[in-house]
Amino acid sequence: MKIQNRIHVYAACALTLLLGAAASSCSTQNEKEACTKNCEAEDTRIAFKTFDEEQTYTIPGTDTLFSMDHNATFTAKASLMMPTSIEDADVAVLREAIMNAATGGQVSKPCEKAVEAYFKSVADSLGYGAVEEAKEDVGIMEADGFMNISGTVASLSPRVLSYAVASYTYPVHAANGESVISYVNYDFTAKKVMNLDDVFTAEGIKELPAVIAERVKQTNADAEVTALPQTGSYYVDYEGRIVFVYQQGEVSSMAAGAVTAAFYPQELSQYMTPAGKAFLE
Repeated sequence: MKIQNRIHVYAACALTLLLGAAASSCSTQNEKEACTKNCEAEDTRIAFKTFDEEQTYTIPGTDTLFSMDHNATFTAKASLMMPTSIEDADVAVLREAIMNAATGGQVSKPCEKAVEAYFKSVADSLGYGAVEEAKEDVGIMEADGFMNISGTVASLSPRVLSYAVASYTYPVHAANGESVISYVNYDFTAKKVMNLDDVFTAEGIKELPAVIAERVKQTNADAEVTALPQTGSYYVDYEGRIVFVYQQGEVSSMAAGAVTAAFYPQELSQYMTPAGKAFLE
């Protein structure tokens, strides 16, 4: 864990560019203007500390299996901007949600232990038997397989923080890797994480897939949307739009990458709860 600082909205805008098409970015003229305006001031409601963890594992027996002169190595790395305080609120609520998104539920442990346990579970699940911690770290570029997890601010407004957790896993000697991006959306006013069932009514959730499918078809005719994103993945961009995010391969070909559908709140207001309307007003 390194340098502690107050996050500037300027940094949040810049970090969105690293998340690709599935993440928030200042792409439209309105968004660019919003970013420019927001970047003029420092946001002191929330503070972050960068958390870094890296571990290399060796996989016994893979030297023979793959005819190599060494056992295969798998390196896992995480770099997360973890919130350390929120003005007039319990930061543990947001931290727990971020760790859940980053580690698949290892939230009962401190950050270091949670990430280490998740790294080990992924390495053990590769299908080659039990792995061992390597005596020396091997960088991601040199390892035979790897996983990289990053956590950054996707967008920040007076009411909403959208936080993105992006991961890419390349199993040892695999043909392709897998990308996953998930979001945590925090309401500064309500002091809580807002999941889809907080934003939309039960009836609205039933009707939303058809509405999203129609919007997705405008940019991806081959996509087949029949449900909400499997992980409930959405974020709020700098124009205040709610953006639903489907993982790579979830509703279209792997080559299409993540598939998104963006709506202004008023387009979906009939499906929202009172809390959802207040959250996105």
